[in-house]
Amino acid sequence: MRVMSLDVFLFHFGLAIVMFFVVNWLGKRSIPLGYIHLSVFAREDPAPAFNFTFRVLAPVVFLLLVSVALYAIHLDRFVGNIFLVVFYYFGIRLLFNAFSERWRLLNWMSWGPQIIVTVALSWLSYSYLIKNRSILFPNLDTIGKELWLAIAVFLYALLNRVRLAGKGTEQRKRAYLRHRYTKFERRYGSVVRKHTSNCKLEALVFAVMILEAFNRPKLYRLIERMLFPLGRAKSLGIMQVKARENISDLESVDLGTAKIVSDHVKALAELKIGLEEDRLRGIRDIIWDIRDPESFAHRLEDRVIHQTLVKYNYSGDYAREIEDLHRIILKEFYPHCKDSLLGDILSQIQPIKKT
Repeated sequence: MRVMSLDVFLFHFGLAIVMFFVVNWLGKRSIPLGYIHLSVFAREDPAPAFNFTFRVLAPVVFLLLVSVALYAIHLDRFVGNIFLVVFYYFGIRLLFNAFSERWRLLNWMSWGPQIIVTVALSWLSYSYLIKNRSILFPNLDTIGKELWLAIAVFLYALLNRVRLAGKGTEQRKRAYLRHRYTKFERRYGSVVRKHTSNCKLEALVFAVMILEAFNRPKLYRLIERMLFPLGRAKSLGIMQVKARENISDLESVDLGTAKIVSDHVKALAELKIGLEEDRLRGIRDIIWDIRDPESFAHRLEDRVIHQTLVKYNYSGDYAREIEDLHRIILKEFYPHCKDSLLGDILSQIQPIKKT
């Protein structure tokens, strides 16, 4: 076998990096079709056939299109052994998840078959299609397989109606959250509790911390610190706070916790004003039903949490994700927490019975 030249290897490795970003980009834009991406939340796979097919075929189609383009511009030498790009691609993906500390979320029972099938299809495509450029380009004489195409579409649609059990996914998410919470609580717990003794507010800080760390892994944060002096990064550290100078993760947690506590106080003040105005106007959907004060208190806490999070990050989707994560963390790690996030609001509201 001929030894690959350095320029060809570098070109193929560069293609693998491009493939990594292209597949991720396409995946994010295929969510309405059923694509399910890696997340800290346990979700049922809504379209297992689509997800498996997408993850397997996207790299293969990418190789075919790139090969056609290389042939078209007479760079045939870079087509040789191009199937190796898939090996590099999976290596990059595995390393990315390892460095991002997301490997606990990976479903290896699904990943194994995906890698095997993708590599096999890539090699077969290279051996029987790509190497023979005469049959790689579209040819009207070969478009006679409509029946097999229809059968494939039928099987795809049939398999896509299958729903995979979410028990394994649930266990992986729980294991990931336990690992992250334990690690962060041990490392930053004293800093968080310096700002608040309220267990619900403490859980909210850790919910923000876990999601921010998931969205901005350690490698990303390192790059952001390098770009910060150039003005190319605005938020820093594990809590992604805005800073005027380069800060560490520990300083980020200190600033981030202080901001959440401050935002909570502001959200409480706004809620007091809003409730009094609504009470005076007689808006019935927020008036305290004295027959169910506990339910009313829960609804008010949800409003306070949402407004606190919106102040931290204006995205509504971000707030809803944190709210879901906060409930899980409270149930998992603070089962005996009885603190309230409402301060003295309930004692100051004049209850009005619904008519």
